[in-house]
Amino acid sequence: MELVNIDEIKTDGKPIEEKKIDFDKLHDEYLVDLAEELKPQPVAISIGESEFQGKFYANPVCSYGDFSCIVGESKAKKSFLKSLLVARYIGGYSKDYAPEIIGYLSEGKYVIDIDTEQGPYHSQKTFRRVGYMERTNSNLYKPFRLRPLSPTQRMQFIDWIFNESAYKNNIGLLVIDGIADLIHDINNIEESTMIVQKLMTWTEKSNCHIINVLHLNPGSDKPKGHLGTFVMQKAESIIRVKREDSERSSVTADYARNRAFDPFEIKINNGLPYYCNELSNINKQNSYKAGF
Repeated sequence: MELVNIDEIKTDGKPIEEKKIDFDKLHDEYLVDLAEELKPQPVAISIGESEFQGKFYANPVCSYGDFSCIVGESKAKKSFLKSLLVARYIGGYSKDYAPEIIGYLSEGKYVIDIDTEQGPYHSQKTFRRVGYMERTNSNLYKPFRLRPLSPTQRMQFIDWIFNESAYKNNIGLLVIDGIADLIHDINNIEESTMIVQKLMTWTEKSNCHIINVLHLNPGSDKPKGHLGTFVMQKAESIIRVKREDSERSSVTADYARNRAFDPFEIKINNGLPYYCNELSNINKQNSYKAGF
């Protein structure tokens, strides 16, 4: 698929005809059948567990067919948490780094990891962390560095991945580390709405989960621009990362449609992140059920 900058497409001043919408078809396709028994969305990633009536249940954070967002100020170690979540989703030996984080139904599915901000050295260093933790050298893990592309080209490339690439229809997890770099202006309402709609469409059609990484304004709890507001409104889970010192960051659930996980910390040792639950005193059980 040829990358095209949609801002450069000309119409010679002629209005573009709107395609007639078949509302009868939409009515039949999207009418909700209240009598149908629907199952909960399958869980992609859970963090920790909660007790209910004497039983312990995993806390779903990322569900298939939805998207979540990691937020925090610059240098809060958001990318370290992202790497930890990706490694635990793949599995392998990553349990040594975060036994409380569990990936589900990932076997045979592609994991697409996209970085929009870093140069060649630092992006490769970040991607290699996943391999160092899971240690299986999975050929299903596909990292991409999109910094050289324009915002429109980045968005179109991800669209191509979902609709035309060899990975389509078999993506379990996709990460966009730098969702703001998919548009030109994070305060543009139309662009921001378009990207959020893309997230909803991509996850709905592919039944994968998308993890976005988003900056907060310095010294504020608010995300940057209209884009940040819209993404946080629609996300299944908002995970906040806050830098505590050079080797330690706290992780909290700002918002969750499911039961929120208890706060924990990630500590960096030899360049790799470790889950540390000194902030939580939940009792452990050997068996539990995802989806509570």
